[in-house]
Amino acid sequence: MTFKSFLTTSLMLLVFSIAFTSCETEADLKESTYNYSFHTAYAGTHGALSAKMTLNEMSDGTTKITVELDGTENGDKYIMHAHDADTAAVGGYDTAPNMTVLATDVTATGTTATVEFTSTMSYEALTTSYDGFYVIHDSKQAVNPSDPTTFLVLGAFAR
Repeated sequence: MTFKSFLTTSLMLLVFSIAFTSCETEADLKESTYNYSFHTAYAGTHGALSAKMTLNEMSDGTTKITVELDGTENGDKYIMHAHDADTAAVGGYDTAPNMTVLATDVTATGTTATVEFTSTMSYEALTTSYDGFYVIHDSKQAVNPSDPTTFLVLGAFAR
């Protein structure tokens, strides 16, 4: 082996080694789970409902959000959103849902339901800097983001 071929091979191995070790592996991706209880100010006929939200960091910079509901009523459609905090607004939040963070629905088949949503926001942004609320609207009433007594679940998003 000539010195030139040795040097070329060594440089290629070094570049491959650096590229390989700097790649994010599945084991490096983060996951967090948050539990939400039935909203105590709810005024309606739906029974108690709880939610578990799991955020999974994805290698493309997005975040997979999985929501598992418990206490659903068979056939009912549950609409859930993230609402940005807004201290100047009545109630302390923007009534328009933030579609980039979370805006989805699920129809229950039994007393549980699961839905996945991909947020274009990063895991880091959602779990540290995003200031908003997670809301599940009552499946038995018209969606009214201005009336928190119609929310089955209301809590700080990813906190």
